Amino acid sequence: MRFMMVMAAALALGACSMGQDMASTDAAVGDFHKQLDAGQYAAITDAAGPEIKNSGTDFNALLEMVHTKLGAFKSTQRQGFNDNVNNGDHTFSVSYASVYATGPATESFVYRMNGGKPVLVGYHVESKALMAPSPAPSGENAAEPAPAASDSPASDDTASDDAKPAEGGH
Repeated sequence: MRFMMVMAAALALGACSMGQDMASTDAAVGDFHKQLDAGQYAAITDAAGPEIKNSGTDFNALLEMVHTKLGAFKSTQRQGFNDNVNNGDHTFSVSYASVYATGPATESFVYRMNGGKPVLVGYHVESKALMAPSPAPSGENAAEPAPAASDSPASDDTASDDAKPAEGGH
């Protein structure tokens, strides 16, 4: 009987923490989308953990490309989550079905919980809109068209590389 009470208390404490983690992570994702729409890419990167800052990817450029291709954020719905504590390292991973101006996207965020505050350490986004060519500049100040692929030096970069998100810590 005493064992059952201890187990029930442990489960209740874990559920409370998970609920708090989910609420703070949902709020962090809301802030991410507001900053993305406002073009505050550096603010997102500055607040991120070292897994993103030291990933070797220009995370600001990635966020700008995501925002340019997906357009304004419209809505999101949480699809799943994983609250993980491993040797004192507490991460909360969450996936969302999001809608942007150009269509749907699946977004996954990984946050390290630091004193109850989520710190972004991983971001992944998938959308057909990311594979579409970027909109051409318009107006009289538009740049000259880029040379055809056969006119430029060979490169290992492909359009799909532009859509690869930075993922840190896993």
